[in-house]
Amino acid sequence: MERRRFLGYLVGLPVGVYAVSLLGACADDESLSAAKAEGHATGKFQTYAYYEPLGETDAHDPRETDGTTYDMPCLTADEIAAGLEKTFDFWHGHNGVQHKFKVTTDDFAKLKAGHEVLVYTDMVDDHRHPLLLSPTRRCESKAC
Repeated sequence: MERRRFLGYLVGLPVGVYAVSLLGACADDESLSAAKAEGHATGKFQTYAYYEPLGETDAHDPRETDGTTYDMPCLTADEIAAGLEKTFDFWHGHNGVQHKFKVTTDDFAKLKAGHEVLVYTDMVDDHRHPLLLSPTRRCESKAC
């Protein structure tokens, strides 16, 4: 994602989050109905990756806001409702090895309750990335 586009998202995020929660972007009628029944307005929501590379035991610094939704997977209302652990591909890798991240049953339970969840990719090329899962972030990737 271009930095200019990212900054545009950053400025529009508060308004966008509110609008998405009301309008239910990126969902077909059946998914949207299921999502609303479960308390999720969008049906699909976007995972969000921070660029900062971290060591195996480093934690995300909340002051670090440089990130992207570029090609990040969307989670569906059905996945949230099922609550089954699932592993996803991260949007980039190194030398043909893709970063991956896992969403656990506990993570899905928090998402179902409307809470954001911070997870981390696995280690590739001596680093990992923090990822924010949020039930209010509009889905923008090719997955929608």
